[in-house]
Amino acid sequence: MLSDTDHTEECRPARKVNVSFSPDALVRLARGFSCIFWGVALTLLLASGTLDIRVVSFVHMPVYVFGVLLAYIGAVFLQRAGALSDAWARYVRLLLLLLLVEVYLAPFVYWWRKMPHALYFNLNVSALILCTAWGMFIVNRLAGEAGALLHDRTFVFETRVAGWLSAAFMLIPLAHALYATIVAAIETNGYVAYTFDPPPWVYVLSVLPFGTTMAVAWKMKERCLQLLKMSAKMPAIPPNAAEI
Repeated sequence: MLSDTDHTEECRPARKVNVSFSPDALVRLARGFSCIFWGVALTLLLASGTLDIRVVSFVHMPVYVFGVLLAYIGAVFLQRAGALSDAWARYVRLLLLLLLVEVYLAPFVYWWRKMPHALYFNLNVSALILCTAWGMFIVNRLAGEAGALLHDRTFVFETRVAGWLSAAFMLIPLAHALYATIVAAIETNGYVAYTFDPPPWVYVLSVLPFGTTMAVAWKMKERCLQLLKMSAKMPAIPPNAAEI
């Protein structure tokens, strides 16, 4: 006859400890980085147009805000994956905050298009560019943090390079926007003599951070799905394996 302890051990489901994360965490990570990938792609695609959403009579939101909201959903999935590390929890909270700030700053893009010489609107556009650069840097850091937990040193190095390159390339449009704002503050008493209209090569360089961030997010998503497949194929480790 089996004792109560033996019966409990037999009824307890076997655990799979083949990977650093639980299957639930891997699923949420894959969904999170997938949403961030498509959110960044949608933001880049829609930001090139001039369509706006009329929220109320005096507030118009650029359509690229849908991409920002999709990226926010991805950040929520990353948060639900759990506090994988102290740095992970801090980065996720910061990413959520930056995405909310980007949504708040979105109407200023519409007003800036109507009045590109206004100091206040140029200042908010500069803040939007800064939040975008910072957000892409954080996404790369999150992917690197997950890669470090998976002991993938090559991928961690890739995310660090991609993160710093993204921040460096976004400094160029940010410098143009800040220059327009400084001219407005010093010389023209609230109106910009120099309109923020950078040359085409600046726009080309601005696309590169989006591309590198999308590549990192996609690669991390594929890595999570690969680990899920490996975990499904490998046999589960029984709860009493350590006693054998």
